[in-house]
Order: sequence, then structure tokens, then C-alpha cells
Amino acid sequence: MTRRRHLPALYPLTADEPLCGAPAPRKPFCEAWCTTSPFAPFAASLSSTGSGCWEPPAIRGAISLHGRRPPRVLLYTGYNGLSDSLVGAVAAFYLAILADAEFHMRFSGDAADPSFLWAFEPNCIDALSTVWSSAKTTSLHVDGFPEQRTFQHFDFYHVPDTFLRTVKYGDLAQLWAGNEVLSVNTHLGFTHHLLRNPRYANKFVEMGITAQNAFAEAYHFLLRPRDAGLHRFRRELTALLEPTTTKIGIHVRAGVHYDKVFEPGAPPASVSNFTPFFTCAQRVEESLLAAVPLPAARLPRVQWFLISDSVSLRESAARLLSNKLLPRSEGINVRHTRTSTFATPVAANSSCLSFLDAAMEHWLFGLADAHVVTLWSGFGRTGAMLHMPTNQTSRKLMFQLSATEQVVKDCSPVNAATLEDILEHPPGI
Repeated sequence: MTRRRHLPALYPLTADEPLCGAPAPRKPFCEAWCTTSPFAPFAASLSSTGSGCWEPPAIRGAISLHGRRPPRVLLYTGYNGLSDSLVGAVAAFYLAILADAEFHMRFSGDAADPSFLWAFEPNCIDALSTVWSSAKTTSLHVDGFPEQRTFQHFDFYHVPDTFLRTVKYGDLAQLWAGNEVLSVNTHLGFTHHLLRNPRYANKFVEMGITAQNAFAEAYHFLLRPRDAGLHRFRRELTALLEPTTTKIGIHVRAGVHYDKVFEPGAPPASVSNFTPFFTCAQRVEESLLAAVPLPAARLPRVQWFLISDSVSLRESAARLLSNKLLPRSEGINVRHTRTSTFATPVAANSSCLSFLDAAMEHWLFGLADAHVVTLWSGFGRTGAMLHMPTNQTSRKLMFQLSATEQVVKDCSPVNAATLEDILEHPPGI
């Protein structure tokens, strides 16, 4: 299967590429990789917009706009944070392929909140359509044409047993229960369950999709980070792509415990609060260098790429670990999305930058050669999976640590997280 690195070309920004405010007009980028992706044979039936690399057959092209009976439709609506929404969208995408359904995704419950459009644009097909569900029950609105549709809706924080049984063993078309539209709203990934469904095993083999590459292939087919966003991180991107250095990604989710991220009065975070993460990174560095057949004087330089929802931790690391950390761009404004607000124009602009920067760091994180991530967060884990080698015998080391326990883990290669560990841990992949 043809594979590329999904790396953008960065051009000087122009006045019509705003970082925030009204998102720029969307158009699928349609890079050459799209036409050789594992999903190319399904592209025309996945999208009814007629935009992208493929023009749908005429019978499909006018379905949504002119009131004809649509094909089976799957509508995914985003849930909670960035990584939660992405794992849910990827799972829903595979569900649409396997059930022969048209696929749409919307990442906001509020039509006035364009947060995902600030950070992403469609890549191979435009699934970021104007389709949206009203009251999540009976109405489907397509491009301003209100039409009544019959709905089957799943909205879950925990996967219902009936849904899970069908996903793991059954005929996926049964999830529509005879309705035209299946609406799925969840923060949980269930792609790993679909991969195990014996009814569809051959389909995944035909597509060349495995547990290791499933998340990355779907993400890059559906979305690409906006050039205007990545341009803010051109210093990090250049460093991460430097072939003569080795990079270790470190993700620390401070969460409710530090930096007043969610709770008032929480203390600021520092490197000492998360000693196990940096001790683990040091052990990983030693292991990677030990595997290089060169004398000590010629070993590659190792840099750490730290991402975190804690501003104070980032500042502490910049002071104490400046000789280890990857060079960082100025003015980065990352916060967890739960702290975001769109109540005022000022807050909306700040929230836009926070979300955009988080989305860019998530995409960049996968370019590291090994990863130390927070166990109870999908952000680092899914970021690491975005640029995973497709070769099943070649996988980057990943270690999952608790952010609340001061326990130094043995981060030797034999103790790296298994693929099953990575896929199964909530929110799943």
C-alpha cells in the first residue's frame, strides 16, 4: 500500500488566511496520496458533496439537495475534547465504509461554534459538511434544505451492550434499524472492535488496514491541519523533521490537579510534580542511543518535545530542561478545550488560538520517534498514533504513565505499552 508522511508544504501566509474569526472557505486539498489511499474505492459513495478527488455518480450527486431518497447516511457529531472527537469520528468513518453509508461529521453541537474549522480542512473528501441533526431525533438538514428523515440515534458516554455486540459480531446495517440516518454522538473509539468483527475481516485485509495504522489512515484521509495553523509551529516542524536528531515526545495532562486548569485554587505545576515522566524519557533516550551502532562521540542528539495543558509546567520545563527540549515557537496558547469559551469576541479569539494550537501540537506529536504519554488521556496516545509506521514489525516505543502517582516506571523497551494496551484504554482507538 502506498504510504506517505502526510507532511504539508508551508507557504508564506496571505491576508486571506486568518487564524481565527470566520474560517476560510473549505476545499479538499486532494493530495496525490488520496487516490492511492485504502479508501479510494469508497470515496465516491462516502461523500454526496461532489467535492474532493472524486465526483460521485450522478445518481448520488443530487440526492441530498433535491429531495430524492438518500442512501444510508451516518452522521457523527463530535463529543468533548479534541482527541475524544477524533477517535469517535474515525470509528464512525469505518462504520460508514463497512455498512455502505454516506458519511458526514460535525464537531460542534452549536452551529455558531466553528472551532474545528479553525484548525482543520478536508483532505480527500469533504465530510465536514453542513449536515446537522436537529434535536438529535427526527430532522436532517442538508445545505439549508430541511427535510424530514427517519433517525436512529446513539448518544453514549459508555458503549451500550447492544451497540457493542453488533459492532463486534453482527451485521452493521442493523444499527440503522430500518432508518435512513444513523446519528452517533460519542467520545469513545470502537475501531478496534470493528477490526475484530469476523464479518468484515476480509474487507480490512483488502484495504490494508490494521490495528496499527487504522487511526492514522482515516485521520489523514478525512482531515489535514490548516497551513495557517502549522505555520505557527514551523520551528517545531523543522526540528521534528531533522533527520540527524532523535526526538522523544512527552505528553503530560495536568488536568484538575495543577495550574487551575479546571478547579479554582489548584497549585501551579512544575517539573518536580511529574518526575516519573522525565525519568522515563531519560530511560527511553538511553535505550534508543544504545541501539545505535556508533561510538559515543557520533551518537545523534536527542531532543524532547513536551506538550501539556499546563502553562506553568511548560514554563518550568523551559527553565530547568532548556538543554533537552525541542526549540519552541513564541506565542503558543495551548489550553484544554474544557477551559474554552466563546461568550465574547475576545474570549472566542483566545479560545480559537488555544484549540488551533492544541490541534497542531497533537498532529506534530506523532513525528517523535518514541513517546511518554499520560495514561488517563487520549491526547498524547492518539497524537502518537498519527504517524505510526505501517510495517507491523516496526513500531515506536510508547509508555503510558499516571499523572497522579509519583512512581518511577521501568521504561526499558520490554515494558513498552503493547498495541492492545494502546487501543483498549479509554477512550479507545
